[in-house]
Amino acid sequence: MKAKTILGTAALGLAFLTAAQADVTIEITGASAFRKASLTAIKTLYTTGGSFKFAHDKTSGNLTSSTRAIFQGTFPGVTGTTTIRTNFTGSVEGVRALTLGGNYNVTYLATSVFGNATNSGSGTEVASATTADTATAAEFAFSDVSKDSTPQASYSLLGGTCGVVAFTMIANEGAPANLTNVSSKQFQALFQAGSLPASVLTGNASDTVTVYASGRNDGSGTRTTYMAETGLGITTTVNQFITNGNYVTSGNGTIQKIYKVPATGLAAGIVGDASTDASTIWGQDLAGNGGYNSGSTLVTHFGYTSANTEVLDADGTVLNTAGPITLVSFLSTGDAITAKAAGAVILGYNGVKLDGIAGGATALSTSDKEKITSGAYTAWSYQQFYRRTDITSGDSLTVFNAINSGIPTAIDSTSSGVKTADMQVSRGYDGGPVAP
Repeated sequence: MKAKTILGTAALGLAFLTAAQADVTIEITGASAFRKASLTAIKTLYTTGGSFKFAHDKTSGNLTSSTRAIFQGTFPGVTGTTTIRTNFTGSVEGVRALTLGGNYNVTYLATSVFGNATNSGSGTEVASATTADTATAAEFAFSDVSKDSTPQASYSLLGGTCGVVAFTMIANEGAPANLTNVSSKQFQALFQAGSLPASVLTGNASDTVTVYASGRNDGSGTRTTYMAETGLGITTTVNQFITNGNYVTSGNGTIQKIYKVPATGLAAGIVGDASTDASTIWGQDLAGNGGYNSGSTLVTHFGYTSANTEVLDADGTVLNTAGPITLVSFLSTGDAITAKAAGAVILGYNGVKLDGIAGGATALSTSDKEKITSGAYTAWSYQQFYRRTDITSGDSLTVFNAINSGIPTAIDSTSSGVKTADMQVSRGYDGGPVAP
């Protein structure tokens, strides 16, 4: 009996030791607009923790612009191997994935993408990784907007504000020289009608080119932000136009055709199968109300010219034969910086422009940040970092708290947003009045 007791105690101790050293896997989804700061924070933590490797779906050196990434190695405060996988599907979709799960699970890069890669102190990089696992429930999500601005407002989540993300109006390459600013009222008119003469935006009668609205689907925090910020209303339907790789010439960067987004997205027989471009979050899957499901694709297209572009309705009917057009949208400053480098034009909003990035800076300047923190520039939202309500202890909470604590430093190092502590103004809800 005594021998059995000793054996049982030893086995129990071994079980505890095994549990303490168990490997940890965390999935993170949500806001693409904040991926630069979030991925920087995660990588910095692994660097502090020790040896690790990481992979992503972009070319070498472009981790912070990736949609899917995976990290594996030693994480500070966690025993054993910690794997963190990210897939930035959009803020509203991220909130939905945390609260509803099930059919809204997300796919992440598989650990097999590492192949024979070994860990290193600075992190061994595996670029252009594509192999994904089956859909998995996320533990954490970043969101450009509060869950109260989503259909899941009544659901509970833990976490909260971790920073401020800024946005800007933007036009594609080749926009009229007089197009320098878009007011909230002009934005409302453009996105409800779908198109306007450029003269309405510039005040110059000689600007006769037609401007078309372009943007994200309603799973996007960027979309939710511009709908709230401009006063258009989060659930108001819009008329947006998009294209895809079938109708752009990437060699010289030209857009051949744009389509008013069909209901259910750009379906096969029109421009290929891209049903994820539909907007279904609010149950408003209507022609025109969809948009780009990926911010990175929109960014790429805004670096293209549209001097000879055909415009088609949702069913493929030609609305305008090929000729010069301009596209206008609203992007996070991180995405706008990438688009600007490819030729896009950063515009002012309500008469205030972020002049640093408009001039080609690769990060928000001190002057740009002061316009945001002082309240002179209002195209911003609070970045939220949420976790599921069942994560209240253990290694998962340790990882969450570490990332949350690392975000302010990452924001500073990347100049991709503003620290909450630096704000001299605040707002009570998304798109709400800005005041001290």
